[in-house]
Amino acid sequence: MKAVLLNALRLAALTALYFICFDGCRVLAMLWESAWREGTQGQTIDPDRLRAAPASRLMELYSDQNFLPSVSLDEIGAHL
Repeated sequence: MKAVLLNALRLAALTALYFICFDGCRVLAMLWESAWREGTQGQTIDPDRLRAAPASRLMELYSDQNFLPSVSLDEIGAHL
């Protein structure tokens, strides 16, 4: 009986976790799409200019601790 209850709880928790992760991905995609739309102001990028960035360049960009810092709502004003 105890094992059945534990399995039911585990399944419920995993199901909830799945929906939370799914919703987080959906919201993140919406944020990226909105930012892209605002940033390009309706302009398009010539497909010939699109290319993969070297991994070393991406490492430089994403390793910069000052790039897009994570701050609380109380601190965000100073970064805008």
